[in-house]
Amino acid sequence: MRRTFERRVSTWRSLHGPNKTVYFSQIHHPGRLAASDFTVCNDLGVIIARVRFDHTLFHCVLTYSNVEAVSLCFSESFEALSQGIQKALWEFGGVPQRHRSDSLVRKPGAFANYQYREEMFPTSQFRMAYDMLRDAHSEDVADKMYVRILELAARESEEEVIDSLRHLIAAGEAITVDRIRSLVASAACLPAVTGIQIEAPLLSDFDSLLSMPDLRTTLKPSDSNARMTSRALTCGSGASSFKVLILRRRLQQDSP
Repeated sequence: MRRTFERRVSTWRSLHGPNKTVYFSQIHHPGRLAASDFTVCNDLGVIIARVRFDHTLFHCVLTYSNVEAVSLCFSESFEALSQGIQKALWEFGGVPQRHRSDSLVRKPGAFANYQYREEMFPTSQFRMAYDMLRDAHSEDVADKMYVRILELAARESEEEVIDSLRHLIAAGEAITVDRIRSLVASAACLPAVTGIQIEAPLLSDFDSLLSMPDLRTTLKPSDSNARMTSRALTCGSGASSFKVLILRRRLQQDSP
Protein backbone atom coordinates (compact mmCIF):
# COMPACT_ATOMS: atom_id res chain seq x y z
CA MET A 1 0.00 0.00 0.00
CA ARG A 2 2.77 2.43 0.92
CA ARG A 3 4.69 1.92 -2.33
CA THR A 4 1.51 2.29 -4.35
CA PHE A 5 0.67 5.54 -2.56
CA GLU A 6 4.20 6.94 -3.06
CA ARG A 7 4.11 6.00 -6.74
CA ARG A 8 0.77 7.75 -7.26
CA VAL A 9 1.95 10.84 -5.40
CA SER A 10 5.08 10.93 -7.56
CA THR A 11 2.99 10.61 -10.71
CA TRP A 12 0.64 13.38 -9.56
CA ARG A 13 3.56 15.70 -8.76
CA SER A 14 5.11 15.14 -12.17
CA LEU A 15 1.82 15.98 -13.92
CA HIS A 16 0.26 18.64 -11.69
CA GLY A 17 2.95 19.68 -9.20
CA PRO A 18 5.21 22.77 -9.32
CA ASN A 19 7.69 23.12 -12.15
CA LYS A 20 11.17 21.82 -11.49
CA THR A 21 14.30 23.82 -12.10
CA VAL A 22 15.90 22.81 -15.38
CA TYR A 23 19.67 22.84 -15.66
CA PHE A 24 21.56 22.85 -18.94
CA SER A 25 25.09 21.55 -18.82
CA GLN A 26 27.65 24.00 -20.16
CA ILE A 27 31.02 23.53 -21.85
CA HIS A 28 33.50 25.87 -20.17
CA HIS A 29 36.79 27.01 -21.67
CA PRO A 30 39.89 28.17 -19.77
CA GLY A 31 40.27 31.88 -19.25
CA ARG A 32 36.98 32.88 -20.88
CA LEU A 33 34.36 33.42 -18.20
CA ALA A 34 34.10 34.48 -14.59
CA ALA A 35 30.81 34.54 -12.69
CA SER A 36 30.06 36.45 -9.51
CA ASP A 37 27.21 37.12 -7.11
CA PHE A 38 26.43 38.21 -3.55
CA THR A 39 25.36 35.93 -0.69
CA VAL A 40 23.62 37.49 2.32
CA CYS A 41 24.73 35.63 5.44
CA ASN A 42 22.58 37.37 8.06
CA ASP A 43 20.49 34.24 8.68
CA LEU A 44 23.58 32.38 9.89
CA GLY A 45 23.41 34.31 13.14
CA VAL A 46 27.16 34.84 13.48
CA ILE A 47 28.08 36.23 16.92
CA ILE A 48 31.41 38.00 17.52
CA ALA A 49 32.19 39.27 21.02
CA ARG A 50 28.53 38.70 21.96
CA VAL A 51 27.41 41.00 19.15
CA ARG A 52 25.45 39.84 16.13
CA PHE A 53 27.56 40.17 12.98
CA ASP A 54 25.37 40.72 9.91
CA HIS A 55 27.41 40.51 6.73
CA THR A 56 27.42 39.63 3.03
CA LEU A 57 29.94 37.74 0.92
CA PHE A 58 30.93 38.60 -2.64
CA HIS A 59 31.83 35.40 -4.46
CA CYS A 60 33.65 35.25 -7.82
CA VAL A 61 34.64 32.03 -9.60
CA LEU A 62 36.40 31.08 -12.84
CA THR A 63 33.91 28.69 -14.42
CA TYR A 64 36.50 26.40 -16.00
CA SER A 65 38.93 25.81 -13.13
CA ASN A 66 36.53 26.66 -10.28
CA VAL A 67 39.20 28.90 -8.75
CA GLU A 68 37.33 31.12 -6.30
CA ALA A 69 37.74 34.45 -4.55
CA VAL A 70 35.59 35.69 -1.67
CA SER A 71 35.31 39.18 -0.22
CA LEU A 72 33.56 40.37 2.92
CA CYS A 73 31.09 43.24 2.51
CA PHE A 74 27.98 44.59 4.19
CA SER A 75 25.64 45.36 1.28
CA GLU A 76 25.13 44.65 -2.42
CA SER A 77 26.41 48.06 -3.40
CA PHE A 78 28.40 49.17 -6.40
CA GLU A 79 31.42 49.79 -4.18
CA ALA A 80 31.27 46.23 -2.88
CA LEU A 81 30.95 44.90 -6.43
CA SER A 82 33.90 46.96 -7.68
CA GLN A 83 36.16 46.09 -4.75
CA GLY A 84 35.21 42.42 -4.91
CA ILE A 85 36.03 42.18 -8.62
CA GLN A 86 39.36 43.98 -8.13
CA LYS A 87 40.34 41.61 -5.33
CA ALA A 88 39.27 38.56 -7.33
CA LEU A 89 41.19 39.56 -10.46
CA TRP A 90 44.27 40.27 -8.36
CA GLU A 91 44.07 36.80 -6.82
CA PHE A 92 43.38 35.18 -10.19
CA GLY A 93 46.43 36.88 -11.67
CA GLY A 94 44.60 37.90 -14.84
CA VAL A 95 41.40 39.10 -16.44
CA PRO A 96 38.95 36.65 -18.08
CA GLN A 97 37.43 37.46 -21.49
CA ARG A 98 33.97 37.88 -19.98
CA HIS A 99 32.57 38.60 -16.53
CA ARG A 100 28.97 37.76 -15.76
CA SER A 101 27.36 39.15 -12.62
CA ASP A 102 23.70 38.60 -11.83
CA SER A 103 23.95 41.38 -9.25
CA LEU A 104 24.49 43.89 -12.07
CA VAL A 105 21.15 42.78 -13.54
CA ARG A 106 19.43 43.37 -10.21
CA LYS A 107 21.14 46.76 -9.83
CA PRO A 108 21.52 48.18 -13.37
CA GLY A 109 22.09 51.65 -11.92
CA ALA A 110 25.67 50.59 -11.16
CA PHE A 111 26.38 50.13 -14.87
CA ALA A 112 27.01 53.84 -15.51
CA ASN A 113 30.02 53.93 -13.16
CA TYR A 114 31.08 50.31 -13.53
CA GLN A 115 34.89 50.28 -13.63
CA TYR A 116 35.00 47.55 -16.30
CA ARG A 117 32.08 48.94 -18.32
CA GLU A 118 33.99 48.98 -21.62
CA GLU A 119 34.34 45.20 -21.35
CA MET A 120 30.52 45.03 -21.45
CA PHE A 121 30.55 45.81 -25.18
CA PRO A 122 31.68 42.49 -26.73
CA THR A 123 31.21 43.73 -30.32
CA SER A 124 30.46 46.93 -32.20
CA GLN A 125 26.78 45.89 -32.45
CA PHE A 126 26.45 46.04 -28.65
CA ARG A 127 28.13 49.47 -28.57
CA MET A 128 25.84 50.81 -31.32
CA ALA A 129 22.78 49.36 -29.60
CA TYR A 130 23.72 51.06 -26.33
CA ASP A 131 24.21 54.39 -28.10
CA MET A 132 20.79 54.03 -29.73
CA LEU A 133 19.22 53.29 -26.34
CA ARG A 134 20.88 56.39 -24.88
CA ASP A 135 19.49 58.49 -27.73
CA ALA A 136 15.95 57.15 -27.27
CA HIS A 137 15.72 56.93 -23.46
CA SER A 138 17.07 58.44 -20.29
CA GLU A 139 20.41 57.20 -18.96
CA ASP A 140 18.83 55.06 -16.24
CA VAL A 141 16.34 53.42 -18.62
CA ALA A 142 19.03 52.85 -21.27
CA ASP A 143 21.37 51.21 -18.75
CA LYS A 144 18.60 48.97 -17.45
CA MET A 145 17.59 47.85 -20.95
CA TYR A 146 21.18 47.25 -22.03
CA VAL A 147 21.98 45.15 -18.96
CA ARG A 148 18.94 43.00 -19.76
CA ILE A 149 20.26 42.58 -23.31
CA LEU A 150 23.59 41.40 -21.88
CA GLU A 151 21.72 38.97 -19.64
CA LEU A 152 19.82 37.65 -22.67
CA ALA A 153 23.11 37.13 -24.53
CA ALA A 154 24.61 35.30 -21.56
CA ARG A 155 21.61 33.04 -21.00
CA GLU A 156 20.61 32.34 -24.60
CA SER A 157 23.19 32.87 -27.34
CA GLU A 158 25.57 35.76 -27.81
CA GLU A 159 25.85 35.10 -31.55
CA GLU A 160 22.07 35.15 -32.01
CA VAL A 161 21.79 38.37 -30.01
CA ILE A 162 24.51 39.90 -32.21
CA ASP A 163 22.59 38.87 -35.34
CA SER A 164 19.39 40.34 -33.89
CA LEU A 165 21.11 43.64 -33.08
CA ARG A 166 22.67 43.74 -36.54
CA HIS A 167 19.21 43.25 -38.10
CA LEU A 168 17.56 45.96 -35.96
CA ILE A 169 20.37 48.47 -36.55
CA ALA A 170 20.37 47.89 -40.31
CA ALA A 171 16.57 48.20 -40.46
CA GLY A 172 16.54 51.31 -38.29
CA GLU A 173 14.17 49.69 -35.80
CA ALA A 174 13.97 50.57 -32.13
CA ILE A 175 16.09 48.48 -29.78
CA THR A 176 13.90 46.68 -27.24
CA VAL A 177 14.51 43.61 -25.12
CA ASP A 178 11.26 41.95 -26.19
CA ARG A 179 12.04 42.50 -29.88
CA ILE A 180 15.51 41.01 -29.49
CA ARG A 181 14.09 38.06 -27.56
CA SER A 182 11.60 37.35 -30.36
CA LEU A 183 14.35 37.55 -32.98
CA VAL A 184 16.55 35.19 -30.97
CA ALA A 185 13.65 32.74 -30.78
CA SER A 186 13.37 32.83 -34.59
CA ALA A 187 17.07 33.22 -35.37
CA ALA A 188 16.80 31.02 -38.46
CA CYS A 189 14.65 33.69 -40.14
CA LEU A 190 17.28 36.42 -39.85
CA PRO A 191 19.05 37.37 -43.09
CA ALA A 192 22.65 36.31 -43.43
CA VAL A 193 25.50 38.78 -43.10
CA THR A 194 26.13 40.60 -46.37
CA GLY A 195 29.38 39.39 -47.89
CA ILE A 196 31.83 41.95 -49.23
CA GLN A 197 34.43 41.02 -51.80
CA ILE A 198 37.39 43.30 -52.49
CA GLU A 199 39.31 42.61 -55.64
CA ALA A 200 43.07 42.58 -55.40
CA PRO A 201 44.74 45.51 -57.25
CA LEU A 202 46.73 44.89 -60.40
CA LEU A 203 50.41 45.64 -59.94
CA SER A 204 50.63 46.59 -63.59
CA ASP A 205 48.52 49.66 -62.81
CA PHE A 206 51.22 50.93 -60.48
CA ASP A 207 53.93 50.22 -63.07
CA SER A 208 52.05 52.33 -65.60
CA LEU A 209 52.29 55.30 -63.26
CA LEU A 210 56.07 55.34 -63.68
CA SER A 211 55.68 56.05 -67.39
CA MET A 212 53.97 59.40 -66.78
CA PRO A 213 56.13 62.12 -68.44
CA ASP A 214 55.46 64.83 -65.86
CA LEU A 215 57.02 62.82 -63.06
CA ARG A 216 59.94 61.69 -65.22
CA THR A 217 60.89 65.29 -65.92
CA THR A 218 60.36 66.64 -62.41
CA LEU A 219 62.10 63.86 -60.50
CA LYS A 220 65.65 63.21 -61.72
CA PRO A 221 68.49 61.69 -59.74
CA SER A 222 70.63 64.76 -60.47
CA ASP A 223 68.04 67.20 -59.13
CA SER A 224 69.11 68.34 -55.67
CA ASN A 225 65.49 69.09 -54.79
CA ALA A 226 64.19 65.70 -55.96
CA ARG A 227 63.96 64.27 -52.50
CA MET A 228 62.20 67.36 -51.17
CA THR A 229 59.79 67.27 -54.13
CA SER A 230 59.02 63.59 -53.63
CA ARG A 231 58.57 64.14 -49.91
CA ALA A 232 56.06 66.90 -50.60
CA LEU A 233 54.17 64.79 -53.11
CA THR A 234 53.65 62.06 -50.55
CA CYS A 235 51.05 64.29 -48.98
CA GLY A 236 48.83 63.29 -51.88
CA SER A 237 46.43 60.38 -51.69
CA GLY A 238 46.15 56.88 -53.06
CA ALA A 239 48.25 55.98 -56.07
CA SER A 240 50.22 59.26 -56.03
CA SER A 241 51.69 58.50 -52.63
CA PHE A 242 52.51 54.95 -53.67
CA LYS A 243 54.04 56.17 -56.94
CA VAL A 244 56.26 58.73 -55.26
CA LEU A 245 57.33 56.17 -52.69
CA ILE A 246 58.64 53.94 -55.50
CA LEU A 247 60.40 56.87 -57.16
CA ARG A 248 61.98 57.92 -53.90
CA ARG A 249 63.45 54.46 -53.41
CA ARG A 250 64.85 54.54 -56.94
CA LEU A 251 66.39 57.97 -56.33
CA GLN A 252 68.02 56.71 -53.18
CA GLN A 253 69.46 53.74 -55.07
CA ASP A 254 70.76 55.92 -57.94
CA SER A 255 72.24 58.67 -55.80
CA PRO A 256 75.98 58.30 -55.05
